[in-house]
Amino acid sequence: MSQILSLREQKSSVNLGDLRGSVVKKSFRKGILPGDMRRQTLALGSWIAAAFIASAVAACGDTDPSGAAGHGGATGTTTSATGGAGGTGGVFNGCDACAPDTPVCVDNKACAAVCPAGRDACHPSGATPGGACCEAGAQCCEAAVFGYASGDLCRPDNEACPLGCPGSDVACPLHTYCELDAQTGTYQCKDACDGAQVCGFNLCCPVGSRCVEGDCELPDLTIDAGQMAITAHVEVVDFPPDSCEIFEGCVGGAGKRTLLRFDVRTPNIGQGDLFLGTPENNGLFQFSQCHGHYHFTSYADYRLFDAGGAEVAFGHKQAFCLMDTEPVGVPMGDAKYTCAFQGISAGWSDVYAAALPCQWVDVTDVAPGEYKLHVAINYAKVLTESSYDNNTADVGVVIPPNSCPGGCKPVDPDCCQPGDPCGWAGNASCDCADHFGWDGADCGSCLPTDPACLVDSTCPAGCTENTGACCADGDPCGLGGNFACDCAGAFAWDDADCLHCNSADPPCPANSCPNGCTPAGVSVQCCQDGNPCGWSGDGFCDCGGTFAWDAQDCGHCTTVSPDCPQP
Repeated sequence: MSQILSLREQKSSVNLGDLRGSVVKKSFRKGILPGDMRRQTLALGSWIAAAFIASAVAACGDTDPSGAAGHGGATGTTTSATGGAGGTGGVFNGCDACAPDTPVCVDNKACAAVCPAGRDACHPSGATPGGACCEAGAQCCEAAVFGYASGDLCRPDNEACPLGCPGSDVACPLHTYCELDAQTGTYQCKDACDGAQVCGFNLCCPVGSRCVEGDCELPDLTIDAGQMAITAHVEVVDFPPDSCEIFEGCVGGAGKRTLLRFDVRTPNIGQGDLFLGTPENNGLFQFSQCHGHYHFTSYADYRLFDAGGAEVAFGHKQAFCLMDTEPVGVPMGDAKYTCAFQGISAGWSDVYAAALPCQWVDVTDVAPGEYKLHVAINYAKVLTESSYDNNTADVGVVIPPNSCPGGCKPVDPDCCQPGDPCGWAGNASCDCADHFGWDGADCGSCLPTDPACLVDSTCPAGCTENTGACCADGDPCGLGGNFACDCAGAFAWDDADCLHCNSADPPCPANSCPNGCTPAGVSVQCCQDGNPCGWSGDGFCDCGGTFAWDAQDCGHCTTVSPDCPQP
């Protein structure tokens, strides 16, 4: 009866208000520790009311010599950092020859049919099939009831049985919590969850996970290397001395900087959400006075290596908003995370597009050549995942020599003609928006250093008014395909030349988006009513031209790009 009494005493010491919605579970799944993270869910193994009833019916002190089913694992050493599961255990060499009619090991030296009066039968690690006897004044804490991954534990009668941590030999005292340490892959016993989410009765969901029906479900972040590769490109941007990019350390200094830009798409392929919540009063975030929003500071790390493995450039992306941007195949549910409530749902991905601030590596001082771009996410393992093995990606990139150190010349209708009438070929400038073969060498790997280099036009030869005999149906003068927008674009035969006509020739309308266009999905946080990122008037037609604040830039956008609205 000692075990039944001790269980009653233990039950009376539990504040049922602290059960916190725990769920009775009949078995314990193995934990998902780094190094063996085959599971995506931390099993809770709660042991509330039903467990106490079951324990009273089949207590460790039952006179049935077979006792409870045997469990391998926990020894008699202390397994909790705060003095949790200890007790008798170890190797029972003195009882190796116990017979079926005397299966119980007593004090590691004698076999008996049952334990002596007042002593509990138990199944610690290493015990014979019939079990062993706890010392006088000790109770048996059953693994099946209290969630130990290995065997039963013998504990003093005046102590409550500790609670096991999922899939681990660690057990924590009553009214404390098991919390997985993402760095070491081991559990620690905590008096409180330190901002982490309380899950069930005695489990703290580690940072980055969420509690779902009594389980801590873990995310699994990975990197879309293909997206990195197809979006990597080099461009030159001029930064004023007071730019946020300098303040945030994204570039090496003011002036013209050569940047390697690329997308980083991070799908969550795990069973659980990556959960961060609101950035305010969250130690994982820092507020940027320059950008006016919160930065998550330990998400992505970018580096560039040469063929010999030497690091030649470094770029650190401060992930200011982790959210559901694109589904991964068929998503498990609807998108639910935003900049105000951050995370990445299971089956969704966050996308940091190449056009976003600081989404680059500054390669201003890197020589032309072939390199390896290395990207790591959650590199400090601040966020707990079911696997860290897929958190890096490497792609080959090329830093080209600048074929147009002289920059680009504005479109000149007199010189932008077949045959190079002005002798511009080989002048180290990209002329006429690279529409003529004679300028291929100069424009082949031209890194834009001035606005003229951003101009792309279907009418480098200029425009003509809608007058004269040539302006008629059927193209009587054969002007179609002459790289000029003739007759003010009034006839279908000239559509190819006039479709994205951008020229300084007075008959031609001015291009309202000389810097190009950004697609609607490039930045969900910026493509919102109210111009939250201040993009109006930047020379880009942003977000597919869907917002009134961008009417000036998108009004007559003739830049040739699939992201630009068609006129």
